Amino acid sequence: MLDALHVVNALPDVADGQTNLMDIAELYAEGVICEIARWNEILPVGDDELEIRINNVLYGSRIPFSKPLSAHTWPYRFSIPEDKIGEHGLKSLRYEVFTSSGTTDGPALPTSVTIDRRDANAGLRPGAVTLPGWVGHYVTLQDVDDNGGSLTFQVPRRLDPQVGDKLEIFTKFPSDTPILTLENLPRTTAPIQVSLTTAQLAADGGG
Repeated sequence: MLDALHVVNALPDVADGQTNLMDIAELYAEGVICEIARWNEILPVGDDELEIRINNVLYGSRIPFSKPLSAHTWPYRFSIPEDKIGEHGLKSLRYEVFTSSGTTDGPALPTSVTIDRRDANAGLRPGAVTLPGWVGHYVTLQDVDDNGGSLTFQVPRRLDPQVGDKLEIFTKFPSDTPILTLENLPRTTAPIQVSLTTAQLAADGGG
């Protein structure tokens, strides 16, 4: 049995998360970088041919490997470009080796890689946050203190929640610095309750 193909540049797996998730910037810059371990040399003569498949569809042409196999660099590394890996979703990568006599070694067990091209709202513009009823055109720190010491509001649901999602709250625009970041949100489509304390709002200033 052939060793399964290894995806080199995927993000580290997290519990219950997406398998071999590709960072989109890395995907566009480097593609999906894969490695294949040296397989057994069944015949000492004639080329072996490597066949790679994406979702059981042949990717490119067969790649010849002359003998002896030890003369090649192992593991064999190659990259599948962003425009060849396909659209959003889970991909199954596998390979098979053919000898000059036509016999086959494999196919290898499939390796999954996740191409997630959608943001947490599936590419749609999310709705506005829902502020509490006591909030008017102006909010003073006294107003916040009078209502439990925090400004609690609701962020609309995510349509495509995934393990590891985070939420950043901004009070100024434009800005690269959130006033609050919530990490590792639960994988649910329910709205999210967020609270900003009097101290956080005071430190953020007026405006």
